[in-house]
Amino acid sequence: MNKSDDFLSESTNQQPSSEPASNGHALGEEDTHGVSLSAEVRNALSNDEDVQNTAVQNTAVPDLGIQNKSVHRRKKRAQKPNWYLITVAIGVLLGWAFYTFAWPPLYQSIRVFLQPNRAYFEKGLESPVRELYQTCEYLAVLWFFYLGASIGSFFNVLAGRLPEGRGVVFGGSKCPFCQTRLSFRDNIPIFGWLSCKGRCSTCKLPIAPRYLLIELLVGSLFVLIAGRELFSGGANLPNFNVLMYAGIIWTVFYPKWYLIGAFVYHAMFFATLVMLSVADQEKTRFPWRAVAFFGMVFAVIKLVRLDLNFVRWFDWLPLTSLPIGLLGNALITVVLGGVFGGIFGLFAGRLFPPYVQEKSRTHWLQVSFLTGIVFGWQAVLVTGLGAMLLTWLSVILAPVRKKYPSQLFFGILVSTILVHHMFWRQIDSIIKPLVPF
Repeated sequence: MNKSDDFLSESTNQQPSSEPASNGHALGEEDTHGVSLSAEVRNALSNDEDVQNTAVQNTAVPDLGIQNKSVHRRKKRAQKPNWYLITVAIGVLLGWAFYTFAWPPLYQSIRVFLQPNRAYFEKGLESPVRELYQTCEYLAVLWFFYLGASIGSFFNVLAGRLPEGRGVVFGGSKCPFCQTRLSFRDNIPIFGWLSCKGRCSTCKLPIAPRYLLIELLVGSLFVLIAGRELFSGGANLPNFNVLMYAGIIWTVFYPKWYLIGAFVYHAMFFATLVMLSVADQEKTRFPWRAVAFFGMVFAVIKLVRLDLNFVRWFDWLPLTSLPIGLLGNALITVVLGGVFGGIFGLFAGRLFPPYVQEKSRTHWLQVSFLTGIVFGWQAVLVTGLGAMLLTWLSVILAPVRKKYPSQLFFGILVSTILVHHMFWRQIDSIIKPLVPF
C-alpha cells in the first residue's frame, strides 16, 4: 500500500465533523491537502480558538468588574454628604436668624447712641410683624445676590469666549479637559460648582475656582449697589430728589420703577467691568467690536430713559443747555462722554510704566469709554485722575508691581469707579462749588 492508499484509509476511518472551523473552512476541506498540512491547519485552528477564548476571558470579565466598581463608587459618593452645600445652607439660616432676631434690637441700640432724641420717640414694630418684615427684607437681599450671581456666570462665559472669537448663543458650557457638555445641574450658578465639589462630573479633573469667585463677586456687587442706590432711595444719585420713605419694603415691595431701572442700568455696567477684569486677568485682549456693542446698548438705554441722565454735559462748564430739547441734550451728554472717555483713556495709557502690557492699556481705554457713556465726562475726569494717582503710588510703593502690573492697575481703576458711584452725589456737591464759573 502506497502513501495514497494510507491517506484514503485514514480519511475513510476519520469521523466527519458537522461544525465549521473558526476560520470558515470545514474539516473535510482540510483533508484534501495531505496529512502534514492537515495537522498544521488543525493546530492553527486550535490555537486560534484558544486565543479567542483567552481574549474573551480577559476582556469581558474585567469590564464587568470595572463597571460594578464604578457604580459602587457613584453610589458611595451619592450617599456621602456634600459639606459645601451643607455649609452654605447653614450660613443662610444663621444669616436669617441674625437679621430677623438679633439685628433689630442691635440697630435700635446704635440709633439710640447716635441719635437719642429721634430714636426715643420712634416706635418699632411688634412681634410677629417685625419678624415677618425682617424676613421679607432678607429674602429680597438673597434674591438680588443670586440675580447678580446668575448675571456674573453669563458674563464670565462672555469673558472666556469673546476674546477667542467663539459664539455665545449656541453651544453649551463644556469641561475644559474632557470637552464633556455640562449638565443643567452643573450650570446652576454657585450651587453647580459646589455640588460637583469643584471637579468635572466625568473626568474628575479640577475646575478653576474662578467661576465661583466671579459669581460671588458680581452677586456681592449687586447687593452693594442695591443697598446704596435702591434701598436708600437714591441717596448716591446727583441732581435727584432722595425718597423720603427708603428701605427695602418701600422701594422693592412697593416698587419705585424709575429707581429700580437706574439700579439695573448701573449694576449691569459694573458687571461689564468685571467681565473686562476677567479678560485682563487672563491676559487676553477683549475685542473692540464687543465693547462697541455694549457702549451702544448703554447709550440707547440712556436716550430712551432720559431720567438716567443724572449729570448733564454742561455741568461744571460755563454753559447752559442748548434749545434742542431733553433728547438733544441727552445725545450730546452721551456722545461727549464717550469721546472724552476714549481720549482720556488713550492719554492715560501712554503714561503707564513701560513694563505694563499693551492689553492692559487697551482695557483701560475701553473702561474709560464705557464710563463716559454711562456716567458722563465728569466721572471720567474724577475716576481717571484718581486711578492714575493711585496707580503711580502703587508703582512706587508696592513690591509686587512688576509681577502683577496688569491685575493691579486695572483693579485700581475699577475700584475707583465703584467708590465714585457709591458717593456720586457727595463728590458732585463737593466739586461744583470749586468750579470758578
